[in-house]
Amino acid sequence: MGFSNMLGKWIAEKAEKNKIKVLQDVIDKLNKALDAIAESENACLKDAAIELKNSREFGGRYESSKTNLFYSKL
Repeated sequence: MGFSNMLGKWIAEKAEKNKIKVLQDVIDKLNKALDAIAESENACLKDAAIELKNSREFGGRYESSKTNLFYSKL
């Protein structure tokens, strides 16, 4: 009986280690996805900053022309 009890514990521990490994893999994939989203958000923020800078340089004419083009396509 002692051997079967040890075998049962070993199988249970192995299953737990496999679950932990799977969870670690999922967490790694989620972290990679979050990194990709963060990069995309940073690119959008940079584009918005450039548009804001351009609109300030041109006294608002740049911004209003882009807005008019946007609404004319609707």
